[in-house]
Amino acid sequence: MCPKSNPPSIHAQAFDCPHCHVYTTQTWFDVFIHKREDNEPPVIPDKAARDRIKKDQKLPQDVKGRYLEWFDQMDTGLVFFNKRKSDYPDFSADNIHLSQCYHCQEISVWVHGNLLFPYQKTGDDPNPDLPTEIRQEFDEARAILRESPRAAAALLRGCIRGLSLPLGGKGIDSGQDAAGLEGKGLEGLAPRLREALDSLRVTGQNALPPGLIDPDDNRDTAVQLLVLLNTIADQIISHPRQVEAIYEQLPKSQKSSSKKKSG
Repeated sequence: MCPKSNPPSIHAQAFDCPHCHVYTTQTWFDVFIHKREDNEPPVIPDKAARDRIKKDQKLPQDVKGRYLEWFDQMDTGLVFFNKRKSDYPDFSADNIHLSQCYHCQEISVWVHGNLLFPYQKTGDDPNPDLPTEIRQEFDEARAILRESPRAAAALLRGCIRGLSLPLGGKGIDSGQDAAGLEGKGLEGLAPRLREALDSLRVTGQNALPPGLIDPDDNRDTAVQLLVLLNTIADQIISHPRQVEAIYEQLPKSQKSSSKKKSG
């Protein structure tokens, strides 16, 4: 059974941290900027700079220690906070935000609602019980979701519609109502999942034809489709397999007794 997924979202105060993957509270920050004096390029310390600081006899030990600690933080390649005594910033940097994880304290960078850092495939791994071809398309959708959420959403709708074919179903017609999936391999879906299929335009009167991209799709829509596909796979593939495995481990006498009662 796939664990509940809470993917990172610009609209949420808590989600699965993209650094430590723990579901926890995120603290949001706006970004303000201060122009560098004389337009000096940013400082990225190297080994030579570290050696100069270590050898500088004029620097007090506490100042030298702060420099070396800052060097260590810079060498991680991660975003971090460094409190400074300075005047008010020159500008606010709009459309860029930072979130800090309560658990690991690491910082994530967002631009216009898209998670820019740390770079990663969006969403959970595909359910391992999914057919190989659908798992591959699932991973492809995760890989492109950040750059093209609309294309990812279209790919995932195709995955859901094709999921019934390896299960002996006849495939889902794009205009089909989710309530009438009998014979398609998905007849065991919970009512809420059927409603989700309609609302995400996989089935029903507003369903999109195969391969068509919806200009209104966004990152959140694509993420919901990822979660929906894994949830459907869990219900119609993984759970029945788990039940069957439990049944096969029963003693023959109990299996026989169970069959007589069901008969």
